[in-house]
Amino acid sequence: ATYEMRTLLRSWFFRICTAGVLFGLGIFNTAVNVVSSGAPWIYKALPASIPYANLIILNLGQAIVAVFLASEFLKQDRKNDTVEVIYARSMTNGEYILGKTLGILAVFLVLNLIVLVMGIGFSFLSNATSHNVFAYFTYPLLISLPTLVFILGLSFFIMVLVRNQAVTFIL
Repeated sequence: ATYEMRTLLRSWFFRICTAGVLFGLGIFNTAVNVVSSGAPWIYKALPASIPYANLIILNLGQAIVAVFLASEFLKQDRKNDTVEVIYARSMTNGEYILGKTLGILAVFLVLNLIVLVMGIGFSFLSNATSHNVFAYFTYPLLISLPTLVFILGLSFFIMVLVRNQAVTFIL
């Protein structure tokens, strides 16, 4: 899991996607706070709406990126023919896949927390009502974690079943 986290953090694909998400959500949050933008009143009336909207938007993007990441490592293992070497180590196939999955989940949950903190900050700017900041930290557990677990599991299953990355993306 640690190795997978390091690999993902070094990946330019993940870095570009993360920068795009943070930049896009920054523009969204700024637009919501501008009075003349015509943003719906709910973003200013409910303190929890901006962090919630941030995580919903992020959830859509990270589900797509997770499909790419999950199927990519299986494709690379087959392409490099390193599966036999890796699987011959003192770990089982399940431990190997679980480590890869936990590494991807950990990186995405850190990204979720960064986006959540950004949303909480903009939420404090947009309204003067009281906030329960600790309640917001249940959002990633309720929104993003189930989606990521499902998407990763489905991607692994389809990639093993079909053995074609392009078909996995389509399905």
